[in-house]
Amino acid sequence: RLRTRKGMALTEAAVDFLIYLVVYVFYNKVVVIGKPPLEGPTIFAGNHPNGLLDAIVVRRACGRRLASVAKDTLFKVPVLGSLMRAGGAVPVKRRQDHGESQQNNDDVFVELHKVLGAGGAMCIFPEGITHDQADITPLKFGIAKIAYGTVEATKTTLRVVPTGLSYVAKDKFRSDVVVEFGEPIILDEAGLEAYHLDKAKAYSDLMMELDAKLHMVCLTSPDGKWETLMLLHLARELYTPSDYRTTIEEDYKLMRAAITIYSQSLKDGNPVAAECVKELRDYKRALDLVALTHKDLNDHTAGQNVIQMLHSALISLVLVPLALPGVVVHGPVLMVLRQLVNHALKKEKDAPISVGATYKVLGSMVFLPALYGGLFGYMCSTVGPVPASVVTAGCIGSGLLATRLKPFLSLHGWARVLFRPLRLLLFDAKALRDQRDCLKVKLRSAVEEFAPEVTGSVLKRRATFAAK
Repeated sequence: RLRTRKGMALTEAAVDFLIYLVVYVFYNKVVVIGKPPLEGPTIFAGNHPNGLLDAIVVRRACGRRLASVAKDTLFKVPVLGSLMRAGGAVPVKRRQDHGESQQNNDDVFVELHKVLGAGGAMCIFPEGITHDQADITPLKFGIAKIAYGTVEATKTTLRVVPTGLSYVAKDKFRSDVVVEFGEPIILDEAGLEAYHLDKAKAYSDLMMELDAKLHMVCLTSPDGKWETLMLLHLARELYTPSDYRTTIEEDYKLMRAAITIYSQSLKDGNPVAAECVKELRDYKRALDLVALTHKDLNDHTAGQNVIQMLHSALISLVLVPLALPGVVVHGPVLMVLRQLVNHALKKEKDAPISVGATYKVLGSMVFLPALYGGLFGYMCSTVGPVPASVVTAGCIGSGLLATRLKPFLSLHGWARVLFRPLRLLLFDAKALRDQRDCLKVKLRSAVEEFAPEVTGSVLKRRATFAAK
């Protein structure tokens, strides 16, 4: 038993380290808003925009070991199934995976009741499927059955925490993600009387409350369209001056303000909000027409351009050469992995883009340790263990540096820098800048009217920044 417990502890520690490494490498920033409960029976209930990566991000953000549920078909995948079991995942049978017939998952509920009753925590995504929609899909009732079943079986107080996951670009490597923990829903023995009288109503009431609170912590498009959410990201960028760098928290608040403005234009036909949305669409259409971005129009003095060029040159001369060994070592493996992922996606029709990101991360978790192990073994047999350790560690460090310097290792990125002045000369940049400046004024007025609390917090920090 002692050996078994030590083995389990080592496995859990290895999974925790692997999760930390995946989040550190794959994402540029993970910003946590709100305070998740650090102890006691807790269910973290989140939206599901990015497949298996959602569970990894929530586990890293809340700082707790989490049990979770996942479709049983995933546990049949070699290596992945073992990793999921080690990470506390429990297989659940879904109708759509077994001929639409009713499936018995009573043993799953019993196991989760034990975990929660012992003061543990779990993560679940009530939407049931991962998707590319810019809104929350209808929630499944499984979480209600787990929550009330736990309170009934263990006589404990349970917290259901709405957990919002908002990815800046979920399919892009080194993107940002915001995790917001909302106000928990408390279930205890006092609520069991109403539950016993009418289980269906108790389930329905819990799901309605959870749905409302999830919408409060997720960045969702008012009309459910992903294109609208991208338009609102442009509004957020326009609100902020080019000489001021916002924090991720401020970006998140500004996005909420933009969503509020767009909602007002749809709901009440407010003329101020409607005019802002119309001019925002016109501005984005004008940018798309000449293949420019909003940031391309930023005014830079000659001195700023020189400093930017010197900064890029310094990175190119000093850091890029250090990252090149990592590119050489990891490049072939990642190219093979990309081909395998593309081949797998062709077999899955209408698969959301998050599936590709999940496959890439899971594939990296298998291929990269094999690469490092093979490299270390080969070097050990030729030059000895000490030089082998140094070379292997150097390759890993160089690869991590390459992830941080991705824009400087991209030909497309350099092409944008070189041809940007030419495009600004060929097209009427002054007219676009005038259109931008006019839109900025209207956006700031709209934010002050519909989201004054956001304006106050951002302007206060901007004033402090300017004073410094």
